[in-house]
Amino acid sequence: MVTYEIAVQLEVWLGANANDPHGSSVPIPISHRLFAPATAGASVVPGAYLGVLYDPVDRRVVAQSLVTRDGAQLPL
Repeated sequence: MVTYEIAVQLEVWLGANANDPHGSSVPIPISHRLFAPATAGASVVPGAYLGVLYDPVDRRVVAQSLVTRDGAQLPL
């Protein structure tokens, strides 16, 4: 089975934190590798987006979908 490995660098902004008296947010850099099926490979181009969920407790990214330049959503 053919798959494509995609390496991404993300900055996760968690929003205001109860422990932060100024209410500011600090980005958290996250590195992640995901595997896309061969059917999605042709859509992994500049301008495409990844729909992801982020678990702040485990500091884990879960890829949900690949959104192509024309707006199609491909599940990952």
